[in-house]
Amino acid sequence: MQGEFFEPATLILRDALVGKDGRAPLMVIGCGRDKLSTAEPARDIYISDRFRSSLALADDLAAPFVILSAKHGIVEPDRVLEPYDLDLSTLSDADQQSWAQRAIDQLAQQAGGRTVSVLAIGAYARPLLEANQAMPQALDIIVPWLHLETPDHKVWLELRYQVHKSLNTTWVQTHPPP
Repeated sequence: MQGEFFEPATLILRDALVGKDGRAPLMVIGCGRDKLSTAEPARDIYISDRFRSSLALADDLAAPFVILSAKHGIVEPDRVLEPYDLDLSTLSDADQQSWAQRAIDQLAQQAGGRTVSVLAIGAYARPLLEANQAMPQALDIIVPWLHLETPDHKVWLELRYQVHKSLNTTWVQTHPPP
């Protein structure tokens, strides 16, 4: 048996798609290493399958979203960015903490009482969670990929269609499965 060797997969689907108040959450989409080579709006410059699928999820939910960038912190989707190459893990612990605090402060202003759903790898999500815990009024943050390996992010994104289907049959009628 598999359960003897492996921890069960943690797929926090519903909570990441629907906030406690029933509204779509503020989606925070992690940037990606793969980028276009020219200045583009943030929603267009990142080209990985994971980023594109996460963006499609936010669009499908009609959820407000921002992009989480190692270089720029919280980025509005239409902000034009120059290509860059920076991985958060290359920053010192102090710089990561400073980055996370600025990002949490921005999210607190933008969340408007919504749940915040962070679709980013653990190296980006963990500093955010730590900064959030230090806030006097912590945000309601869901990080569905926190304990998932990178290949499982794709599985999670594929399963989200099934969960969204069960939550909203009208949406399914106008959006065929991927």
